Amino acid sequence: AAPLSSFVSLSKLPDPQQIEPIISTLTFPETLLRVMSSEAFTDIISWLPHGRGFVILDRERFTSTILPCYFDGARFASFTRRLKRWSFVRVPSGPELGAYYNK
Repeated sequence: AAPLSSFVSLSKLPDPQQIEPIISTLTFPETLLRVMSSEAFTDIISWLPHGRGFVILDRERFTSTILPCYFDGARFASFTRRLKRWSFVRVPSGPELGAYYNK
């Protein structure tokens, strides 16, 4: 069996320079929707099965890969403040703990 590696291929990521003009004109929720709709990020951020919310599956990769390219290099705390500003709520308990949905 091949040894497990922590190597992460970034070759599947969309080129930020190609989408930058599009992303910069979008609102925060529109940008978030574009990111979540990209198959390149399904192992980092994903819709919940019912489609009414989302969960960040890999916070470290979200912070190092997605935030710098699509959210002005914001820190994770800034990103969550933006979520709150746009009426997103974090699930505090239960099977969807840590997921976000919009009121």
